[in-house]
Amino acid sequence: MATPGTRVWALTEANGEVVWWPAKVIIPELEGVERTDQDDAIYLQWYGDGSFGVIAGPEHLEPYGGNDARRQTADPAVRAAIEAADADETAVGGIIKTASVAPPAAAKPKTRAREQKTDVAKPDEPSGAARDDVERSDAELVALRDELEQALSVQDVPAARRVLLKFARTKVDFRQLKVTRAGLVVSSVLSKPAFAALFGLARIVVRFWAQALPAVSKSALRSIAAMRAHPDKPQTAAGQPETEETGARGTNFSQRLRDVLSQDGDASMIVAVDEVAAALEKAATTKDKRMHLIATLEKPGHSELRSRLLSGELSATAFFALVPSELMTPEERRAEEQRHAEQLAAKQASEESMLQFSEIFECEKCGKRKCTFYEQQTRGGDEPMTQFVTCHECGYQFQKGGYE
Repeated sequence: MATPGTRVWALTEANGEVVWWPAKVIIPELEGVERTDQDDAIYLQWYGDGSFGVIAGPEHLEPYGGNDARRQTADPAVRAAIEAADADETAVGGIIKTASVAPPAAAKPKTRAREQKTDVAKPDEPSGAARDDVERSDAELVALRDELEQALSVQDVPAARRVLLKFARTKVDFRQLKVTRAGLVVSSVLSKPAFAALFGLARIVVRFWAQALPAVSKSALRSIAAMRAHPDKPQTAAGQPETEETGARGTNFSQRLRDVLSQDGDASMIVAVDEVAAALEKAATTKDKRMHLIATLEKPGHSELRSRLLSGELSATAFFALVPSELMTPEERRAEEQRHAEQLAAKQASEESMLQFSEIFECEKCGKRKCTFYEQQTRGGDEPMTQFVTCHECGYQFQKGGYE
């Protein structure tokens, strides 16, 4: 069913709506479509507007046929796409109609209908069209970056797709990536499950922009890929043997710092690595600071701390001003809180073991009789003393005696 040239029904979903859309299986290289890193990906050309997309696996496809309930639709865009599929005499499988119908370009569906098809992984373009990358100013890139951030904040998948499609056709240089930080926002799409349908498109943008990175950053990317492929094998970004001179200021410290900053990110995150690493190197003025820096950032639980450095939220100077409690990983912080709670409970138990509880008083709040008290003269010497009572069941404190 997934043979190139075969007509199929492809399941698309967005905003809780499911749509079966007619498509033709293609070989991406022949259509100028860039492949994703999904092993089971199936590449399609949508009937109706001729754009391209990708489906995660064959479970989202069904054979295309003439007597099919999926053909019963009131959506004019889907009906036009079905007519275009029926008229495609070059396709394999399904039915072939010889009746004259409008060409696919004339049957282009409404924008909203196309936005509901979530598995798009390539900018909309006619079959066989060549790339026509555009150059944008810093202000235009910043505006698109802000538009994408807004779409991510409100979980607007169609709006995010529109911006990513524009980014996929935008040629940038290394300076623009550093100044606008657009790459960081594109990379953040990959960390949001609600935008899983756009992961393929975001990766295409990231890889396209990675071509603008300097040689040392591309080397770091290759090192990351090698480490992920062989996690048990020691690696360095430059492919050089590792040494133990972590505390020394030099090539090994610089490279190790860049490696640890790069370990969580994709290509767009690498854009900030050189700048952040240089600032940290400058701030790490002593051997102890350099060793402290590497030891802290290499902790597996510090991905959030590394991200804060790369995003600019935390400066190099501010990093070295953090107190030990702020440098704990989430796991270390939970363990420390548990240790403090256990110590407090032990102290309280020890103190209570030395108390003599009385059942004379009944707690006015919980009604229990596990109380301690002490007496104090609060009025004249000939007046009865006042008892100050503490309930050790609920902690309530009250007074007895005197004029109540």
